[in-house]
Amino acid sequence: LGSRQLYRALPAGLNNAFLNDRIVGGTEPRYFLPTYTAGAEVRQRWFGSPRNTLATGLFVHRRSSPGVFVDRGQGANLSFTRELTATTPASATYRFEFNRVEASEVYFCVNFGVCDLGTVSALGRAQRLSPLALSTSTARVDNPLAPRRGFIGRAELQHASGFTLSDFRYNRISAELSVYRPAPFLRGATLAARVRGGYVVSLGGTVRALGIEGARGLDGAAPRDVLHPRTRFYAGGSQSVRGFGENQLGPRVLTIAPDDIRGRVDTTLNGQPATTYACPEPTPLATCFAQRRDALGDDVFTPRPLGGTTLVEGNVELRVPVWRELSAAFFVDGAMLGERSLRDLANGASAITPGIGFRYRSPVGAVRADLGFRPSLREALPVVTEIVDSTGARRLVDLTGGRACDTRGAGAGCQTFPRENTEGWRGLARRLVLHLSIGEAF
Repeated sequence: LGSRQLYRALPAGLNNAFLNDRIVGGTEPRYFLPTYTAGAEVRQRWFGSPRNTLATGLFVHRRSSPGVFVDRGQGANLSFTRELTATTPASATYRFEFNRVEASEVYFCVNFGVCDLGTVSALGRAQRLSPLALSTSTARVDNPLAPRRGFIGRAELQHASGFTLSDFRYNRISAELSVYRPAPFLRGATLAARVRGGYVVSLGGTVRALGIEGARGLDGAAPRDVLHPRTRFYAGGSQSVRGFGENQLGPRVLTIAPDDIRGRVDTTLNGQPATTYACPEPTPLATCFAQRRDALGDDVFTPRPLGGTTLVEGNVELRVPVWRELSAAFFVDGAMLGERSLRDLANGASAITPGIGFRYRSPVGAVRADLGFRPSLREALPVVTEIVDSTGARRLVDLTGGRACDTRGAGAGCQTFPRENTEGWRGLARRLVLHLSIGEAF
């Protein structure tokens, strides 16, 4: 149980005061349908050696990343595992999966470069996602639920291509290391630190395999660098940078309905329903947005996280016993999430957020409440809307015209979000993000 499930159960006042970066877009019904993972596996131990294990199995799942995408799949896997040491297994795994992605139209438009809504619908059909993965992990800690000494490490390399019978084709590498030590200056306290990172790149042939060769993106160009949303990296949340809501640190766009841009007003005329617009047609939507931008409230925009292809993240936490099973934690989280190459990582989104939390040790793990503080609240984001073209087809439009937003949001088609007051006590409350979950952050 994490912050994404508890969000709807919290009082409205608590949502508004402490979840300023709440799961936007996550109020859509698909994000609150049940999620599940089920599978059956057969293992053959001592496969040629006491240190080897061969396994095969079937699986089915439905996972939700609130406000981003829903991931459905079913398939089979085959894995070979060898114990390098008693605590360090290494595995080679092949996973063949028929996968279906449910996401907002703007997600497909920006991340896939497919903005024709008919082609977006076609992408919602099942596609093959079949990577070959090499992975290893090690865990040398004194307590698996509340470690005070030791370290945990993980690393994985994935490859998917026509050779592995995958429609989504990519190379992906990720790694994570957590270290735990008794704090030298506080009796019974633990100093914990974690660093994780990753990089993913799309391979040629993905566009053709997905059948979207004729599609065009917001800038009119053919789609490229198409990645399955599960393979991208996300930051922000109860197990990441806790000054942000789930997945809310990183590249984002704002979506808005065309009627909100034009300023639709429903009235009555001679006793009959009538509709008027502050900025009526044939004025282009980009012009209307430029004229009415300052009059648009935060409630008409929906921020959409897009994920990134490069990630570097770090966490430092001091865990201090308070009374019996109750303890406190003081933490600082930070991350950099960007696109394209590692050289461009510094130009992506980044943040450092401090915070404080409390834990109650239960039989199933630490019941955790963390309050993160986000020093910088406002962000300049590009705005995307929808139009109906001359053929009657709907398509998405980037109001920036492909231009980057400056830090003040003054660029054409950009909006500073949020626009509401961020000063004084109210502004301070909007910078606080509350996470409730079970289990330590790392």
